[in-house]
Amino acid sequence: MEIRETHPFDLTPAEAIRLQERLRAQI
Repeated sequence: MEIRETHPFDLTPAEAIRLQERLRAQI
Protein backbone atom coordinates (compact mmCIF):
# COMPACT_ATOMS: atom_id res chain seq x y z
CA MET A 1 0.00 0.00 0.00
CA GLU A 2 1.06 3.56 -0.56
CA ILE A 3 0.83 5.36 2.76
CA ARG A 4 2.54 8.72 3.06
CA GLU A 5 3.35 9.05 6.75
CA THR A 6 4.73 12.54 6.19
CA HIS A 7 1.26 13.97 5.65
CA PRO A 8 -1.28 11.12 5.54
CA PHE A 9 -4.30 13.38 5.88
CA ASP A 10 -3.37 15.84 3.15
CA LEU A 11 -5.92 14.33 0.78
CA THR A 12 -8.85 15.49 -1.26
CA PRO A 13 -12.30 14.27 -0.14
CA ALA A 14 -12.41 11.87 -3.10
CA GLU A 15 -9.05 10.37 -2.14
CA ALA A 16 -10.16 9.99 1.46
CA ILE A 17 -13.27 8.09 0.36
CA ARG A 18 -11.15 5.85 -1.87
CA LEU A 19 -8.81 5.16 1.04
CA GLN A 20 -11.71 4.21 3.32
CA GLU A 21 -13.10 1.84 0.68
CA ARG A 22 -9.67 0.23 0.31
CA LEU A 23 -9.36 -0.32 4.04
CA ARG A 24 -12.86 -1.79 4.18
CA ALA A 25 -12.05 -4.18 1.34
CA GLN A 26 -8.96 -5.47 3.15
CA ILE A 27 -10.84 -6.45 6.31
